[in-house]
Amino acid sequence: MLEMSTKFKSFTGFDSDFEKYLTKWEHIYNSANPHTLDNVWPGKWQDISLLQRTIIISILRPDKVVNMIQMIISSEKELGDRYLTPPPFDMNEVFSDSTNKQPIIIVLSPGADPMTDIRNLSNLKKIKYDSLSLGAGQAEKAISTIKRAQQTNTWVILQNCHLAPSFMPTLDAIFEEIVFEPSAAFRIWLTTMPSDKFPVTIV
Repeated sequence: MLEMSTKFKSFTGFDSDFEKYLTKWEHIYNSANPHTLDNVWPGKWQDISLLQRTIIISILRPDKVVNMIQMIISSEKELGDRYLTPPPFDMNEVFSDSTNKQPIIIVLSPGADPMTDIRNLSNLKKIKYDSLSLGAGQAEKAISTIKRAQQTNTWVILQNCHLAPSFMPTLDAIFEEIVFEPSAAFRIWLTTMPSDKFPVTIV
């Protein structure tokens, strides 16, 4: 706080004002939402910019810095809410951008299950699929399922690739052997938790 008050002109006198209004600052510190503009800040510090508020909050309540950054981004004077709202996930668009030689990779977050969306798209496209959860002892079955799907021009969904790191080089080699066919309906869908064992060449 002392360093901020001496090094930055816009915060000159903050240290002495903090001591002067100690009770009010204590109230802000103890607030459940000290970052919101509902809290009246003492003295001239009420009329500072969001960025300046963020700097002060980073000293008082570092746990609320992310909230402050979101406020800065969503402010109409800055970027806007669209930069905080994830774009809608369109499985059909994902499929349209893929090819028979290019896998569709879905990186999972805890609790996420894309199978409903894939199943709905399968019904929409009228394309059958085989789904297999990878793990110990599933390599040969995965290979045969992929070969069958290539012959029948259908889909293969290999779930939980992160549980079969030893199979990933084999899968990489399979993609190398696939012949690109623009009109082919055959696809390989891969679901995985974030993993450093996932081959970069597949990505």
